[in-house]
Amino acid sequence: MNFPSIHNQNIARFGHTAVVYNGSMYVFGGFNGQMLSDIQKLTPGSCEKNANSGACEKAAPGIKCVWNFEKKICQPFSVTSKVASYHTCSKRGANVTSLCGRLTSCPSCLENTYGCVWCGSSCSHGRCGNKIKETSMLERCEVAESSNCDKLHNCHACHTEYHCGWQTDEKCYTFVRESSNGTEKAILTDDYRVKCEIPCSSRYTCENCTQGPCMWCSSQQMCIESNAYAAVFPVAQCMEWTTQMTKCRGLNCRDIQTCDQCQKNPRCGWCDDGSGTGLGVCLEGSAAGPVVLNTAVYSLNNTICPASQWYFTSCPACQCNGHSTCVDGTDKCIMPCQHLTEGTHCQQCMAGYHGDPVNGGNCTPCFCNNHGDLCHRETGRCYCTTKGINGPHCNRCDESNHYVGNPEEENGSCFYNLSIDFQYTFNMSKPEDRYYTNINFMNIPVKPDVDVDFTISCSDSALVNISVAS
Repeated sequence: MNFPSIHNQNIARFGHTAVVYNGSMYVFGGFNGQMLSDIQKLTPGSCEKNANSGACEKAAPGIKCVWNFEKKICQPFSVTSKVASYHTCSKRGANVTSLCGRLTSCPSCLENTYGCVWCGSSCSHGRCGNKIKETSMLERCEVAESSNCDKLHNCHACHTEYHCGWQTDEKCYTFVRESSNGTEKAILTDDYRVKCEIPCSSRYTCENCTQGPCMWCSSQQMCIESNAYAAVFPVAQCMEWTTQMTKCRGLNCRDIQTCDQCQKNPRCGWCDDGSGTGLGVCLEGSAAGPVVLNTAVYSLNNTICPASQWYFTSCPACQCNGHSTCVDGTDKCIMPCQHLTEGTHCQQCMAGYHGDPVNGGNCTPCFCNNHGDLCHRETGRCYCTTKGINGPHCNRCDESNHYVGNPEEENGSCFYNLSIDFQYTFNMSKPEDRYYTNINFMNIPVKPDVDVDFTISCSDSALVNISVAS
């Protein structure tokens, strides 16, 4: 059927519904990379508009047209009562020379009725050219040519053939051995084969699936081979997938902790707990309510979440993560937030505390071995106040830069050992140095009876404490 060019960009789709009514076909919805909700009306053209036999036989208005030479009109094939009133299509002979030339292996060249012969590396019709050895019997194909090992693209498929072997370069090879008549396919034992990993179809969790050369489809709870996506899901039934283990956690609805992130996943909805603080849980569901998976079939289950607390396309106005409530009729959280949190939605820990307070999470104090008061709000990694002390809890000396000591001891710290007759410059103006308030130096005289002289020059005011020990 020919369509006006204005329709070509919108009509291609999968998974649509179609019905014929009053001579026209109506196409509703579908999917072309995004869900469609339009209606297309397709009406076949008219054969009668073609005034001569040439135009009639070439026409393609959505129905088959034939030229009625008795009535001298072009009419639909469906209304023509007898074959004698129109010309049938002439039978065209197949171009066997061209067909043979398209065959690329010895077995495919000889296993047909085209009269092809194999000419060493190509297929020809009838005979080969001058001085080229001709093969016309399948039994005489070279062993490697008659093997299908190279067509088997995974380890398990490769080992279904006794003469094929999967190798470490992720390819399947044909194995042959010498015989009295040349070569023949070898029988490989398991000792000579690479051990295959667990097949993708036998992996039932995202973590286990992504450990191998597989793809996990979260919406279908299915593990498939990475190169099989288009064949298994031809109309994009898999809405969420990954090949990386680090992304497995975010694929399950229950792993998502906020309403807005929950609803960005097309198969998830938010069940509010009714407290008015923003607490809730993300569940698989639809606009009708949450669903559960029973023997590969999803079914509605409204007992999991009351209908009044189910949000599939919008979120509750108050989103304070369980650490406050909102001013009546607004989405503004009452300040200050509780439970050591802060932010417009009480979504982060206060300075000096760390954790993930989202959706009712807790905040705990930073632990920095008395070498700092602040830490990263999420990870808890300390911002040490003495240069040369590092580690997640200010528990190590920066030995790579020549600081020594033990910051975990009571009143312990880290020191830079100064050598005699050297000038040192320490720059603490970089952004990553903004938390430093101290730096410790030490020097051990080479001779006990020689005094030590030193000078200190600072670009800003500083307090200096000098300690002497023996």
